[in-house]
Amino acid sequence: MRGEVLRLVGLVLLVDAVFLGLFFAAGLDSASANLKLGFAIVWTVANVAAVVVGLNRVKAARSPRGR
Repeated sequence: MRGEVLRLVGLVLLVDAVFLGLFFAAGLDSASANLKLGFAIVWTVANVAAVVVGLNRVKAARSPRGR
């Protein structure tokens, strides 16, 4: 189970690193407020998806059938 938790943390960090890189590489730090908001929404959805997948793996690892 510890491995699954570490994968979850790593996946969230990876998603954040990718989106931060995209944010600055695309010059969104000086973009309009609406574009920044749209980017933040996509980033949040990606993080939620990563967390849901990771938590499902942790849950499966904790169940007697997942061991």
